[in-house]
Amino acid sequence: MHTQKSTFASRRSPTALAVLLSLCFAGGCGGGETDSSSASATPGPDEPAQPSSPSPTEPEATSPSPSGPDSVAPTPTDNTPTAPLPTEPTTADASLPLIGSFLVSLVPPVESSGTPGFTSVQGSINDGAPLELTVWSHADDDPASGCELLTPSTPTCTDGCGTGSACVADETCKEHPVSRSLGEVKIIGLQTGDGLNELVMNPQKPKLNYNKPAATDVLFPPAAEGDLIVLTAAGGDYEPVQMAATGISPLEVLGPTTIPITGEEPLKLEWVAAGAGVSRIDIKIDISHHGGAKGKILCQVDDTGSLEIPASLTKGLIDLGFSGYPTIIVTRKGIGAAAVGPGRVELRLESMVERPLSIPGLTSCDSDAQCTEAGQVCLKDRRCGTP
Repeated sequence: MHTQKSTFASRRSPTALAVLLSLCFAGGCGGGETDSSSASATPGPDEPAQPSSPSPTEPEATSPSPSGPDSVAPTPTDNTPTAPLPTEPTTADASLPLIGSFLVSLVPPVESSGTPGFTSVQGSINDGAPLELTVWSHADDDPASGCELLTPSTPTCTDGCGTGSACVADETCKEHPVSRSLGEVKIIGLQTGDGLNELVMNPQKPKLNYNKPAATDVLFPPAAEGDLIVLTAAGGDYEPVQMAATGISPLEVLGPTTIPITGEEPLKLEWVAAGAGVSRIDIKIDISHHGGAKGKILCQVDDTGSLEIPASLTKGLIDLGFSGYPTIIVTRKGIGAAAVGPGRVELRLESMVERPLSIPGLTSCDSDAQCTEAGQVCLKDRRCGTP
């Protein structure tokens, strides 16, 4: 294009050039030559500006998505926060429905197989909370320990629910939430294998899930305990948002590998308490998941290093029934949250440990050969018993 303009100008007579210079001194030049055959006139004060077109010989350059060929194009922004970044963990109204989360999981090493620990990062957001197809009702609790016994029920919708809906209460159908995007998401404070201090993710088609790029290695653990981890989202279906949580250390549960639960004594649990930051401990006891859920105990407690779950709750759970291979799951969580659209979204750092439980009279099994008492076989719920 520059060569064409120079040639065009060289063909003009000295007189024409003089006229042009006079016009420029009079304020008639706009900083460059225009040819009526290739450029439009400058719009007047009441005319909208016309969008410029790319050169026909120089097509617009496009940048590949940093998260892979299936990612959604990032929101047209550099994701630079216009407001100061949070300096402490953020919170949101807990009564708002939880419509999404970004989870940083510290997966512990497996000594038996030599598998090293690693960190996974993933997230998703919807236009509503996920549907609960099982209704869990309060059966008993112990406010002092922060634990509750729940029992399940399955709602019935006589006429069924159409495609895209589910039965959430008796004769009540509800549509499943729809996936949404927050545009480019950046998590600042996560250490990567290439020495960076942040991770960038874009929503992936078709469900707009966020996942750590396969080429990026996030360290284990990804941050020091107590360090601030900040998430910024450029905005997409919802407005830009920021939230922050604190780094956690991998959870270490103390005591025996198999934890006894008798229903006659409190279940005692110990772990290495948090040394810094803001974290809590969530506990789930499920002793019937191989035979159909009959009940569960949930606890949400401070990260102090110990807990006693009263016998009244464990007995109540055992009385509901149990199956083979019961477990207790203990999870350390560092959580930040922010209000987004119709609900709230969380940034969670988690470290989970699952331990087997022993129940008097229970022998878990995978085959009849493991059942040593006369007349017993391995039942469908993976416990030894009489058919």
